[in-house]
Amino acid sequence: VIEILNQYKEKVKSINTEEFKSIAEYEKEIDLDFTIQEIDQLMLGIKEGATRTTEIVNSLRSFSRTDESTISTIDIHDTINATLTILKNNVGKIKIIKEYENLPPIEAYAGKLSQAFMNVINNAIQAVNEKWNGQHDAEIVIKTALLGDKVSIKISDNGPGIPPDIVSKIFDPFFTTKEVGSGTGLGLSITYGIIEHHKGKIYVESEQNVGTTMVIEIPIKQK
Repeated sequence: VIEILNQYKEKVKSINTEEFKSIAEYEKEIDLDFTIQEIDQLMLGIKEGATRTTEIVNSLRSFSRTDESTISTIDIHDTINATLTILKNNVGKIKIIKEYENLPPIEAYAGKLSQAFMNVINNAIQAVNEKWNGQHDAEIVIKTALLGDKVSIKISDNGPGIPPDIVSKIFDPFFTTKEVGSGTGLGLSITYGIIEHHKGKIYVESEQNVGTTMVIEIPIKQK
């Protein structure tokens, strides 16, 4: 449509009658060139919105596979990326650094594992926001590696770290360092159970004022 409109515009310039002059003047009055640019931007915005919607729907489909009795073969990186897509609004200005190694597909309870990643990454987001309050220095590093017959996922943040006296309690049910009303204390406890159900292990490495790393190790094959 714009292509045809541009051809009409060129024709109008070559016709020197009063009627077409008035059309040319009206074109200037409404700033037609700017309007066409705006249409282009609008179309780009619609395309971007549609792409974003597709990402969210695909991520939710991946995330909602919560049938604990069914093991499926998954790409661990796709699962992490789907979780990040769902948490995108929470991420804000936090820099997400991905250091992914080549990993084979693994057997897992897909929905449960997505829930575990959601809990850990969301905790990391809250930690860096607590320390950096939306500043650009906030970052989370997600690193994966192959360890023989297991895969390792390390989720590190540069938040305030965990005091040594409570590190051993973070996987306890109902334990939370958050203010009353802003946390149930069940997120990491549930995550611990999910990883244990996968015959894997989860542990924490933390240093105050430096940051925290959650380490998850999961077998490639489930018995």
